[in-house]
Amino acid sequence: VSEDAFFLTHTVEPVDVPAQAEVDAFLPKRRGKFNVGAGKAMRIGSYLAADNYQEYRRKLSLAMERAPRVFGQVERDFEKATGRNHGGLFPRYKTEGADAVLITMGTAGTTARFVVDRMREKGKRVGLAKLRAFRPFPSREVLSLGKEVARIGVLDRSYTFGPQGAAATEVQAALYRAGTRPQFAGFIGGLGGRDVTPDAIEGMFLQLLAGGAPETSWVGLVPPKEVHAGA
Repeated sequence: VSEDAFFLTHTVEPVDVPAQAEVDAFLPKRRGKFNVGAGKAMRIGSYLAADNYQEYRRKLSLAMERAPRVFGQVERDFEKATGRNHGGLFPRYKTEGADAVLITMGTAGTTARFVVDRMREKGKRVGLAKLRAFRPFPSREVLSLGKEVARIGVLDRSYTFGPQGAAATEVQAALYRAGTRPQFAGFIGGLGGRDVTPDAIEGMFLQLLAGGAPETSWVGLVPPKEVHAGA
């Protein structure tokens, strides 16, 4: 699950929560296999020796390969129970015929949708796609998008000590198999809870539309204080 901490822990907005009866009808009864309790001796997360560890990790890999199918089934069940559908692992917004698409995660998607509408009114053919989950990563859906649009950008709200953000790295890996790869640009911004404004997102779209944007751009940096000689 992708979650930007500040906006989900320190801000308030109206939320339409499903009725308790709907939630109870959707969720199965919890049957915990490993319940910690007083007087019950047990260990969780025990050490796994080298002769079993790789096989265990392979099982996790196979489970992750099945996860997208399960995700889709659960979302269909959720829609049947509540009437709500959030678009799968990789929902799109106005990407058909778009010249440039920005991929976001978390709360920045709401702002980006507003910007897409505003720019469409000005005749700019832009669109939005959202990573609703980072694992399992929707590689097939990203690859499909890459075959349809000429320019793709990714907004990362984290920095992972590499040449670009984690989401940008994953998106580029997914696009590697595309026959004709789109132009790509990564954007890093909104770190530490800093606001990502509509104007900032519009600037990302304009860079994408203009072409030739750097592989990674840092958005909304505060100009550093001037350092005087001898300081």
